Amino acid sequence: MLKATLRKWPFLYRLLQNAYYGFRCVAEKHILGTIVQEWIWRRERREDNANSPQKYLESSKHPHRIVLMGKILSHSPLRRVLEVGCNAGPNLLLLSDRCKEADLHGIDINVKAVEEGRKYLTEMGISNVFLEAGRADSLERFGDRSMDVVFSDAMLMYIGPDKVKDIVGHMVRIARKAVILNEWNMAGAAGADHHYHYGHWIHNYLSLFEKCGVRGKIEVTRISPEMWDDSNWVKYGAMIEAKLDTGAIP
Repeated sequence: MLKATLRKWPFLYRLLQNAYYGFRCVAEKHILGTIVQEWIWRRERREDNANSPQKYLESSKHPHRIVLMGKILSHSPLRRVLEVGCNAGPNLLLLSDRCKEADLHGIDINVKAVEEGRKYLTEMGISNVFLEAGRADSLERFGDRSMDVVFSDAMLMYIGPDKVKDIVGHMVRIARKAVILNEWNMAGAAGADHHYHYGHWIHNYLSLFEKCGVRGKIEVTRISPEMWDDSNWVKYGAMIEAKLDTGAIP
């Protein structure tokens, strides 16, 4: 209600918006870190909220997911896959139809989303998708090279510089074949590692992968308007695929 009222005065709305996100940037970058975003994404949301579990499940046919599925399936055969930040599991739901013999795991900070996803999967009779509640920086439970592919979809954009390197490092450690990220990427920004843009983090994933020991095997696919009809996603979005050394994989 308040936001709708303020939008009637665009100049005032932009002024307050810039002040709000300016404060958020200082708080997230220098004081509280990712705790702010964790609090935001841990909250339960009404069914009509764009980020509610129901809305995520309804978005399972979003065009970008088809491209993402293709990149994951290119590493078939798949025995185990992990999504970090799965919400109610729309990506894993899509993947389950193509990987009936694989165990598909998802972890998300929002307990309600995980519960809603489990309920939906049970109703659909899908038994090879396993969702659990947990933070993205709590991946120690997953063993080294225990998953064929580890991926994220618009999750690391809410993780600050205080945690993102450790999370990507764990994803690389856990994956056998590839790590695939659909995120906002700093393309061609030499020397810059991150930028804050209205509540989202744009990270330099080529730099992050290099710091995690991955070199020379990274493919970047820019998000097109056909994949995601959003100006920010077209400007910053990319699927970054780090193909890992499979020579020693049995």
